[in-house]
Amino acid sequence: MTDLRAPSLQGCFCCRPSTSSLTSPGRRRFLLGAGALALTTAAAGGPVMAQTADAKPFRIDVHHHLSPLTYVTASNDGGFGDALMKNWTIEKSLADMEKAGIATAMLSVTTPGVNFTKGDAARKLCRESNEYGAKLVADYPGRFGNFAMVPLTDIEGSLSELAYALDTLRPTASR
Repeated sequence: MTDLRAPSLQGCFCCRPSTSSLTSPGRRRFLLGAGALALTTAAAGGPVMAQTADAKPFRIDVHHHLSPLTYVTASNDGGFGDALMKNWTIEKSLADMEKAGIATAMLSVTTPGVNFTKGDAARKLCRESNEYGAKLVADYPGRFGNFAMVPLTDIEGSLSELAYALDTLRPTASR
């Protein structure tokens, strides 16, 4: 049972490099996936139907990554990140949302956040990423929300960025 929980501590499944345990799952992982599929199908109340082209998007995606240019630059300098993260564009994101019937996506920067740096560099990267996310929320009303990124290992920096995100970046319509 312990090994089933361990992967969640390493970031989201979509962002982690594949490992042998994920590419060739054991019996437990297979049964877990099969059970999740059965439960999802049962909860849907019937067969899952594809969305028609003229249907209005209605889903909310609460796990949608963005890659601000400053974050991609920092990842290049830090020697991490995959092609999917580095080639992210708002156009690709919107196209994926349309294809999946997603009305609104909650944005967040992918793992490792700013944990690869610290101090002023981490604070600056958080601020730039949060401002970029806030701009997307403003430029595409109703399509995006944004989870603020904070430098978790820096308590004062985290508190400062939380205050900035809530007091400055929050859209005026929700105040």
